[in-house]
Amino acid sequence: MMFTLNEHIEYLMMHHDCVIIPGLGALVAQYSESFYDADSKLLKRPDRKLGFNSQVNHNDGLLMQSIVRREGLSYDQASRFVDRNVAAFKCQLEAGDEVNMGRLGFFKSDGNNHVEFIPFYHEMCNDRYFGLRSVAFTPLALPESTDSESQAAAVVSPGWWNTRRVWQAAASIAVLLALSVMLTTPIVLNRTSHEMATLNVAEVNAPKQELPAAAAVPHPGHERAEAAERVVEEKSKLLLDEGGNYYLVIASLNSEKQVSEYLASHPDMASHSVVLHGGKYYQVCVARSVEASTLYSLMKTLPTGYQAWVYNKSRKK
Repeated sequence: MMFTLNEHIEYLMMHHDCVIIPGLGALVAQYSESFYDADSKLLKRPDRKLGFNSQVNHNDGLLMQSIVRREGLSYDQASRFVDRNVAAFKCQLEAGDEVNMGRLGFFKSDGNNHVEFIPFYHEMCNDRYFGLRSVAFTPLALPESTDSESQAAAVVSPGWWNTRRVWQAAASIAVLLALSVMLTTPIVLNRTSHEMATLNVAEVNAPKQELPAAAAVPHPGHERAEAAERVVEEKSKLLLDEGGNYYLVIASLNSEKQVSEYLASHPDMASHSVVLHGGKYYQVCVARSVEASTLYSLMKTLPTGYQAWVYNKSRKK
């Protein structure tokens, strides 16, 4: 055959950390990490060296598969080829000769049936870190210790980085101040939009405005149990007044103050309004009729923004 066993062993050792030669032993890669040698003051490079273990000599198939793939032989042919080469190696060792393993190293016997492998350390297939060198470090000389007074008097002059840190701190403070002003500034809400009549309107500290004479609300002078429903009527000012117990309501409020503020903010309806007060609520009405359907029709003609409903005064609460 035109190939040798050494070719396959060399190739496998460049890609694996263990290659078993059946019947002879196993070539094993041994790694050592980089470390600092204080005695030589060198940072030692990492290392990969080859070792040999004669106790591991079973057939794991790695060497045979390499021969089968490259040489196109069957597995049995590859096994017989390896066995013949291993037998020749053992004969050479028993005769006291060395067995050359190409660029990896060589085997030798000490005469007591003990086989030893001597690797070539400067071959690329033996050392993956080939070309790296150890680095020499020169230790820095430590300054002589000074007394406490000298250390207390030592002054470090500010550098450019100190100035930069000052500007960074100033910028951070400015951002915090801007955020505090933005978050603590009160927001003015426009309360002039139309409120839902069924919701309680929050009281605001605004000067109390007097209601127009047509919309004045008499203060109840009796207790709640004796309070009767009263109607402030101005028949000539309502949008529609046919008499009867049905009223077109545009707002339901809790107090005279809220009534005053509501009428002041709705001057277009203030002159057409009367206020009903029945115990708890004040209801602002703009029309009255004997038929509820009449008021429902009138409801559609109210200006945009008003939400109204029909109230039956005769119905007991």
